[in-house]
Amino acid sequence: MTSKILPGFDSIVHEWVVKKSSAERPMRLNEQEIEDLAKASLEALKHRVFGTGWGRLQELTAGWVVQKQQGIMPQPLHEEDLQVFASFALESLTRSPYALQEGNTPLQNNNEVESVAEELEAPNNEGDIYKYARAHLASCL
Repeated sequence: MTSKILPGFDSIVHEWVVKKSSAERPMRLNEQEIEDLAKASLEALKHRVFGTGWGRLQELTAGWVVQKQQGIMPQPLHEEDLQVFASFALESLTRSPYALQEGNTPLQNNNEVESVAEELEAPNNEGDIYKYARAHLASCL
């Protein structure tokens, strides 16, 4: 399972067993649920910037009881868990496309940020859905 929206996102939740409501059995998240969680995490960034809560991320995960690893007591999701999702989304937006393919390492210095900005200006990034977000973040740094 890999998230197409946020590559590597499934690494956060791949061991989770989730009970979404009292009527459902605990289950691992399927690929579509991970995609929905990734999309909601990206949307949460906007809500956090405008100070309007967590948006759909909080709605989607409301009532979830999660066992994050085998042998650990299941617990409801807390705000810290939502922060992990949003932090991963933000970090993913600030990575270069090359880093995403090679090892998911965040940008380390201004030279890397400048090289990402140059890559974004190149015409070969037409399929990059985060092109403008990366350019904006690079100009802010």
